[in-house]
Amino acid sequence: MLRKAGINALSMIAAALVIQGCANIIPPTGGPKDAKAPLLVMAKPGDSVLNFSGKKIEFRFNEFVEVKDQSTQVTVSPLTQKNPVITVKGKKVTFLFKDSLLQPNTTYHINFGSAIRDINEGNPYQDLQYTFSTGNYFDSLQYSGTVLNATTGLPDSAVTVMLYRKLDDDSIVAKEKPLYAARTSQMGDFVFNSLPAGHYKLFAVKDGNNNYRYDMRTEWIAYTDTAIIATAKPEKATFWLFPEHVAAKDSAGGRAPGFMKEQVRKEDKFFSYQLNIDSSNIANRTFDLDSMPAITLNKRLEKLDTQLIRIQNPENGQYLPVTIHQDTSGKRITVQFKMEENTVYALKLQEGFVTDTAGTKAAPAIYRFRTKKEGDYGMLTLIPKLADSAQQYILQLKNDKGFLFQTIWKGTPIKVNRLRVGNYTLNAVIDQNKNGQWDTGRYFGEKKQPEITVPYPSAIPVKANWDNEVEFKLTNERKIWKEPAQAPSSGEKK
Repeated sequence: MLRKAGINALSMIAAALVIQGCANIIPPTGGPKDAKAPLLVMAKPGDSVLNFSGKKIEFRFNEFVEVKDQSTQVTVSPLTQKNPVITVKGKKVTFLFKDSLLQPNTTYHINFGSAIRDINEGNPYQDLQYTFSTGNYFDSLQYSGTVLNATTGLPDSAVTVMLYRKLDDDSIVAKEKPLYAARTSQMGDFVFNSLPAGHYKLFAVKDGNNNYRYDMRTEWIAYTDTAIIATAKPEKATFWLFPEHVAAKDSAGGRAPGFMKEQVRKEDKFFSYQLNIDSSNIANRTFDLDSMPAITLNKRLEKLDTQLIRIQNPENGQYLPVTIHQDTSGKRITVQFKMEENTVYALKLQEGFVTDTAGTKAAPAIYRFRTKKEGDYGMLTLIPKLADSAQQYILQLKNDKGFLFQTIWKGTPIKVNRLRVGNYTLNAVIDQNKNGQWDTGRYFGEKKQPEITVPYPSAIPVKANWDNEVEFKLTNERKIWKEPAQAPSSGEKK
């Protein structure tokens, strides 16, 4: 009996293990990905309510949601003294004003940007807006525009645009929060809705600490030279954002005040160097005809023996005349010689060609490389179409690897040879003072708008052994704002 019971018990355990192994739970693979944004089902109180006297607004959606990036996405105009509190519970978002009293007879506008998203896939409800008034009418005037980066001419997103009533206080943008604020879109656009009549001081700030002030040296700014006026049908204005503080050297040769000092690295124990040469396979044409072999040292050199740096043509064994340059840092050496296309060269560095401050001699090495041929490069002919033939421009050509060609452009076609294969961007700086460089603006002190940059509207492809002609239509227009004939009335009475 005991034996039989033991066998039965073992059989039951084995069966259980088999059943357990057959019952592995595999999660369902699911259907198509949810790409739909949440939908607003109800707002309480409803949008565009008059005589609002509460402190709370509720928004209900058709699915579970969350609020992301409140500090950078959600704006309330006019700004309140204390930031509103936004809470989420399931499908409901609650917006709570912490101020005890809102301003009387004032139209408030809330813009959630892309903060509200469904909780599963993160699909945003774009630009949910809500308007209410603490009086018996709505202010209905507007002001709109676009913020562009003055160094590139491209739209600048995530910029805070601010309106102030105090027109005679130039430092207000650094001291106080604005009365009205708006964020730029991905295309650099902004709009102020529900504005009361009057004149405003306008600033656009790349607000690094999100405090609605221009108070950091790393922040960028744009401003109007005179006050703007809200209208019923505003004409879109353009503003140029610039860094007022640039990393320039002062008269003593150091960095400009206010910038972080560069950290001084400890000297490495060993003396080493590296070159800008790819010697892995001399069958590949890797070295640019416009470049020079460059030796970068990890320590400052004490002694340089130019006789120990030589260039040889391995095919005929001849050594070529070279010119050796040492930069002011004492850590970079360039070797200049007359190059031929599609040719193999050997750079020979003999022991002790450089010696560091501790008396350590650099190790010897040989680097073999092959130069490119002319057919490896592309060419561009740039043909300007100028609005003002007397204007001077600075032409900038840059590819995705950071290569930059820059020259002064006075209106005649320019042919650019030996361009690496790839896509290029083309910009033209309107060089107002004709000093050959882009100049930033200034707000504090002597006010000056920045020089602006006009971008070519698309990327320019460069192919090997191709000559591409590009026409670039340029304009001098700097359209900041246009004042209407007379200020409009306050708004629509309802």
